[in-house]
Amino acid sequence: MQIWHYLELAAETAKLNTDLRRHCLGAVAIRKDGAIVTSRNGSIYMGRETCRYPQGHAEFRCLQKAGIGAIFFVARVKNGGDLGLAKPCPFCQSLLSRKVSKVFYTINNDNYGILNWA
Repeated sequence: MQIWHYLELAAETAKLNTDLRRHCLGAVAIRKDGAIVTSRNGSIYMGRETCRYPQGHAEFRCLQKAGIGAIFFVARVKNGGDLGLAKPCPFCQSLLSRKVSKVFYTINNDNYGILNWA
């Protein structure tokens, strides 16, 4: 498995976010059947305000497409283009720990972390 290849794909997915005022997060999952699914952070519209809830997180959105048993890759792209810490939030970690075996996430341009529940 080429971990950096999938983390770079997650970073490219994150860059599709049109809100350039904040760091962007992208997620890639390899499903059990080998298919690759992607998602990026999004916002959920609530009334007059755009609110950010965990349901708008890239990991949550990607999990809806990936299903049980997938392997996840999550990358954060900072405003300058460098990679940043993309460790999933506690809510997303809780969801992922019940459905996937591993999550690889960027720490910076040279390092990544692993959450392993297998």
